[in-house]
Amino acid sequence: MKNYLLIVLLLALSRIVLSAKFFKRRRFLRSKKKVASNYTRFIGPTKITARFPENAEGDFYVINEVCISCGAPEAESQGLIEHSVKDQYGHCYFKKQPETEEEIEHAIRAIAVSCISALRYGGKDENILRKMYEFGLSGECDQQPAGSYRTVTRNLVTFYFGGNIDALFKMIVDEFVNKPGIKVIDFACDKTSRFSFIVRWTNMRPGNLIKCEYVNTSYYKISITSEVSSLQEVITGTAEELHDILKSKLPISNILWFENEISGIGVPRPTFV
Repeated sequence: MKNYLLIVLLLALSRIVLSAKFFKRRRFLRSKKKVASNYTRFIGPTKITARFPENAEGDFYVINEVCISCGAPEAESQGLIEHSVKDQYGHCYFKKQPETEEEIEHAIRAIAVSCISALRYGGKDENILRKMYEFGLSGECDQQPAGSYRTVTRNLVTFYFGGNIDALFKMIVDEFVNKPGIKVIDFACDKTSRFSFIVRWTNMRPGNLIKCEYVNTSYYKISITSEVSSLQEVITGTAEELHDILKSKLPISNILWFENEISGIGVPRPTFV
């Protein structure tokens, strides 16, 4: 009987300890979200000096105490960002500054996927500022560019592929299916000239309809349309994933992205890195 009471007492104590840890963690995350909302009220260029202390010295940084440990920026950064082992809750930070054009592109992507605007660019490089503004990230820049730039939605891509459309369909779908946090639904392929499918994120964000059309002589075009509206950030995310797939496949060449205007006229834009 004593042993039974002891076991019950230990179980009760363990539940109390676990509950205390849970509510402490929840209060911590709420406080971080509150801090994040304070920072995201800054629209346009602003000076933010409260950097997480482990950030590598340079222009790209994570704001101090505005990380909720989601892991999304780290996944996009290709090794530029990691989570602190010193911080109790694993605050993310730039462990190194981007140096190459490709690294800069990944740093910008990391900023774009931060759901609480925890990452920022504090430099004055005009080319980087242009890219930030074109990505719709003007609010995450500490400085103003010299030029005037607008948000660009690259949602149409053309390229050459040596195989048939059925092979292209299977290759692209397989790559999307194997990406974490993404699900692919509503497959359709006529095996001669067209295919389509919908890409959605498992975090309940709206998805995008991807349509591919064979034009002529190994020449293809793919368009991306949001399921709900022309949400720039959702389309841009899918376009980045698709571009990474296309450029990694050797039979694919001459990749060129366009901004597809409402009029239907494709306006050439600089391709992704």
